[in-house]
Amino acid sequence: MKKAVLQKRLIVSPIWFLPLLALCIGLWLLVSSYRNSGIEVTIHFPGATGVTAGKTKVIYKGIEVGTVTNVVMDKELEGVDITVEMDRVTKKGLVADTMFWIVRPEISAGRISGLDTLISGAYLTLRMGNSTKTERHFSGLSTPPPMGADTPGLHISLKTKTLYSLQRGSHVYSSNLRIGKVDDYRLEQDGTIILDLFIQPEFSHLIRQGTRFWNASGLSVTGDLQRGLSINVESMASLIYGGLTCGTPDSLKHTPAAHSQQVFPLYRDFAEAEYGIPMTLQLANGDGIVPGRTKVMFRGLKAGIVRTIDINDDDFHTVTARILLDPRAEKILRANTKFWVVRPQVSLSGIKNLETLISGSYITFQIGEGESEQQDHFQVESSPMPKLFLRPGKRFQLEAEDSKSLRLGSPVLYKKQEIGEIIDLQLSSNKDRIAVELLIYQQYVDLIKNNTRFYNVSGFQLDASLQGVSLQTASLNSIIAGGISFFTPDNGKQVPEGQVFSLYLGRKQALQAGSLFLTLEFLQGADISSRTKIKYKGIIIGTLVRTWYNTKKDRVVAKAAVQQKFSKLFCQTSKIWLVRPRVTLSGVKHLETLLSGPYLELLPGHGAPRSRFAVKDSEPKLSAPPPGLHLVLEAERIGSLKKGSPIYYRQVEIGRITGIELGPTAQMVWIHAVIDPMYIPLVRRSSKFWNAGGVKVIAGLFTGVSVETESLESIMAGGIAMATPEKQGTPAEENDHFLLAKEPDDDWLTWSPKISLPKEEPQADQHRIQVRNKKKRISGKEKR
Repeated sequence: MKKAVLQKRLIVSPIWFLPLLALCIGLWLLVSSYRNSGIEVTIHFPGATGVTAGKTKVIYKGIEVGTVTNVVMDKELEGVDITVEMDRVTKKGLVADTMFWIVRPEISAGRISGLDTLISGAYLTLRMGNSTKTERHFSGLSTPPPMGADTPGLHISLKTKTLYSLQRGSHVYSSNLRIGKVDDYRLEQDGTIILDLFIQPEFSHLIRQGTRFWNASGLSVTGDLQRGLSINVESMASLIYGGLTCGTPDSLKHTPAAHSQQVFPLYRDFAEAEYGIPMTLQLANGDGIVPGRTKVMFRGLKAGIVRTIDINDDDFHTVTARILLDPRAEKILRANTKFWVVRPQVSLSGIKNLETLISGSYITFQIGEGESEQQDHFQVESSPMPKLFLRPGKRFQLEAEDSKSLRLGSPVLYKKQEIGEIIDLQLSSNKDRIAVELLIYQQYVDLIKNNTRFYNVSGFQLDASLQGVSLQTASLNSIIAGGISFFTPDNGKQVPEGQVFSLYLGRKQALQAGSLFLTLEFLQGADISSRTKIKYKGIIIGTLVRTWYNTKKDRVVAKAAVQQKFSKLFCQTSKIWLVRPRVTLSGVKHLETLLSGPYLELLPGHGAPRSRFAVKDSEPKLSAPPPGLHLVLEAERIGSLKKGSPIYYRQVEIGRITGIELGPTAQMVWIHAVIDPMYIPLVRRSSKFWNAGGVKVIAGLFTGVSVETESLESIMAGGIAMATPEKQGTPAEENDHFLLAKEPDDDWLTWSPKISLPKEEPQADQHRIQVRNKKKRISGKEKR
């Protein structure tokens, strides 16, 4: 008997593959149907003439992209809603700023459009938008929209006050060649009309920033009975349909190319567009001014012509000449340009401008300088035009309190060399100062910097006082005709033409310009004047400007001018004192001031800047000891010694006395002295000091008379000498005490030890000596 065989049953029966296959086919059909289905949109139009449901197509760039499926009236009965099934490929273009319009056949003078619709019928077209917002409801346009900015070509605008006979689609011509069209126009809030032009890409290079556009619609008639008539028409098409013409003057062929969105003016006709810059000139009368004939001349060259002349409705019944300038003369339209009318003049002195008897009167001008404001209306000048300058150069402006003897043509001097001249002289705009215009010749322009100071050298300047007499003059020409000179401090920078400078009264005032001004107070002003100098280390750094008496403080007050580079010397702790000659029993000080006069000396301080000081009558005491080795010499009397008396070693000054006082017990006089750092090695504790003041006279019957002195200065001011023995011993230390002998022993004068001196001041050693623990000694004995 056969055994039963067990077999595993399939989990899924093969019968289920048929439903799965049917499901996949259904999904595929569903996806295909979705992919092939269109996108339904609704477009609102004022009317639907020529549009038929199921027939009218949507054409984009010549390709069918949709079909009209329904046409119904809108709810308000003001238009129609057209339902369109768009191809799914247009999904990305159906956004908020997409535009639809109906293309129908249009026939007008000079243009036929939509001719293909005569057979196929009207159709819809669109322009894809750039928005990111999806939209399914649109408002259709009644006319085609202007070309988008992304359309290849040049998109520019014209501004005009009237539309003439222009319309959308009017052609733009250049040399009778059609290069573009009027794309659209609109009315602005100010009443002007903006025309949007489209220039074909291959002609975009013809439009420059200097190109001019004018209306070429119809006929253009210009002229009068005197000059004749001129009739102009661009072309028959423009005569019937309207058009624009453009052209670029030869002088502006190389101006930059026009860019999209640039706005140009639209001129009325060819005559008005004739290239030139309009301006107006107001005159007292129109004698000799003939429209179309009177020229604007500059140095014999034609710069413009008078187009019309009108009578003004003002109290004086002036006239206004409307002028068209050559574009090369555009830079004359500045606020400070001046115009004159040149007519023949007959007087006792002769006949001027004789050439105008034949050629007629003409208008000339003087170009305004600098970066003055642009303007196109001027008033004619009544005075004759000044002479024209032939030498090249740059012009600069000066302002002064008065002109003295300055006049047109006065020289500008530098180191008494003429490097320019005055070309204009008049009141300033606010009438409170004199405005002087200079012409600096080209080769000297670099001399003028931003810190240059000009001063008047007209005539001569005499400054006399008890301290001397000062006479200043520049040249004979400047004495007679007046003149201007200048100087330039260091570190100046170049300045542009037209720079304004101050004109100072004289050289002294110019030197003080830019100075630091101090206010100084004196107990009395007997020894000071406006010529008193301020010195620092023997260098003059300033001077007093003026002095006056202050009744409230009972003080003499002086204003001083100090060079700016020395301003850091004047701080909160700085001290100023008056240096005058002093004669005492101990000697004479500041003998040189008997001739030069007293002066002010300065001791710099520290702290914040300061400009007001009380002047001392004598030199202040130093608060800090001078550098060096400080010693104390003890003597019974000081004799002719005093503060500042020198200390000698082998008749070479190595130090000085810094102060004198009584000792603690009043038995001796303590003389404080300092040895200069370089000579500190000379002083040992075995050194001897003696009074070297006065003169030592040795006389004998057989030896004669011998006069000995340390130096000429020690005769008057006193002095101390010292010597160091051969066995030098220990170096002296800070504040060591020594006895001061009245006179030296004979053997002291023979000492001649070999001591090495440093090449430079031993600052480090000096500091070491001063900070070391000191002991005070008297000639090797401990101080009591």
